Amino acid sequence: MIVYPQTRNDLVVETIHGRRVADPFRWLEDEHSPDVQAWIQEQDDHARRVLATFPGREALRARLRTLLYYDAVSAPLHKGDRYFYTRKHVDREKTVVYWRDGEEGAEQVLFDPNGWSTDGSTGLGGWWPSRDGRYVAYAVKEHNSDETTMHISEVDSGTDLPDVIAGTKYSGASWTPDSSGFYYTQVPPVGEGVSIAERPGYAEVKFHRRGDDPSVDVVVHEMRPGTRRLSSAASCPATATGWLSQSSMGGIRRTYSSRTHACRTRSG
Repeated sequence: MIVYPQTRNDLVVETIHGRRVADPFRWLEDEHSPDVQAWIQEQDDHARRVLATFPGREALRARLRTLLYYDAVSAPLHKGDRYFYTRKHVDREKTVVYWRDGEEGAEQVLFDPNGWSTDGSTGLGGWWPSRDGRYVAYAVKEHNSDETTMHISEVDSGTDLPDVIAGTKYSGASWTPDSSGFYYTQVPPVGEGVSIAERPGYAEVKFHRRGDDPSVDVVVHEMRPGTRRLSSAASCPATATGWLSQSSMGGIRRTYSSRTHACRTRSG
């Protein structure tokens, strides 16, 4: 019989809609509390002690390695004259992003998150090439968190532009036809009246012009407190007018909307 570590029960009771609701484990919601950190460590130590006694553990480890670590290549994205794709390697933990000039160009590494941190805690959240293939917006995440920071890589040089956009949780990048910038969703940091639970409702859709300071990015769709998640995607054809599609979710309902907008360019 497994004996689990004891978890503290606090006497926390609230009256909600006329009913008394007990919440004895509310103290566990503060992940930065020393008490919570100690609880996490105790639970982790206990789980490892128990799992270490299970027979067949090494056989299971070997089988999982066979199933999860293998060589594979994705379908390519064709942007401008370039092709972008990923490779999963049998001897690497994280997928690597490659690019090449034309179908016969030499394969070159664009992003290899395996070397971004010594302990593997830094990862690639997503990547979005510009229409001409010269730039790639990409999201960096820590400890496999949903929180990301967006950067822009210049493909030819393999170096990042100064543009660094924080608060891009759940966001992608929708580039304009001339590759001068992209639309994205940004959420504010926790604090100043914004709680973790309410934070997605303060999301805004913005436009970032490549090379600009993100603090001056234009707000395309303002925040709507009460919305649980807001995302967007822009469809900008060769003409100056396109569609901005927005998805918002409040409670369990999801709504979609779209509207015409002038696709921004380097001069517009």
